[in-house]
Amino acid sequence: MKLKKRLLFYRVVEDFLSNRINEEDALALLKGDTELQEAFKQYIALKKSYSRFQSRARPSPGLPEKIMRQIQAQPVVVERAPLFLKVYAAALTAVLCILIPAAIFLSLHHQPKTSPDVVYVKFVLHRPGARSVSIVGDFNDWNPSATPMEDLDGDGTWVAVVPLKKGRYNYAFVVNNSLWIPDPLATDYVKDGFGNVNSVLKLSYEKQGAF
Repeated sequence: MKLKKRLLFYRVVEDFLSNRINEEDALALLKGDTELQEAFKQYIALKKSYSRFQSRARPSPGLPEKIMRQIQAQPVVVERAPLFLKVYAAALTAVLCILIPAAIFLSLHHQPKTSPDVVYVKFVLHRPGARSVSIVGDFNDWNPSATPMEDLDGDGTWVAVVPLKKGRYNYAFVVNNSLWIPDPLATDYVKDGFGNVNSVLKLSYEKQGAF
């Protein structure tokens, strides 16, 4: 599964687990991608099965010991698993391959490593139809490959979060690896000496976190 699809799935699962959206809303957000919808349905089915198991699996005192004695008294017979069990096991494996990385992602997402000297800046550019967008500036030596932006929803809104220290930065966006444009949301601009205009960003320690 591609990185963009994984991030979308993780975000939907996070919102669902946080009760920000219900099952119907989650499936609507995954509309158009049958693979992600099927993975989410399997996750819901397993979650419900586990909840029913938790509510019912309350053995009476002494029952586990009684069952073990009966098992030990029976001869060992090895049989092939029925086909439906193999299919269920394969589906469970596929879902876990998604949910385990999702759990790791959510854990890292909720426990970011921060520094008092760093400000997390969220850059946004609305550019429908663009094949790629990156951000260049003083903070990455004006390298178009250093800080690519992502359009996770496919709606033409490209986003990147960049950790920066206090100071003044000139920057611009690079669209389709060829077109350099300033940030239309910037509050200050400066000429670059080559006939173009760059955006200006000024940071202070009072502005903490992503904004």
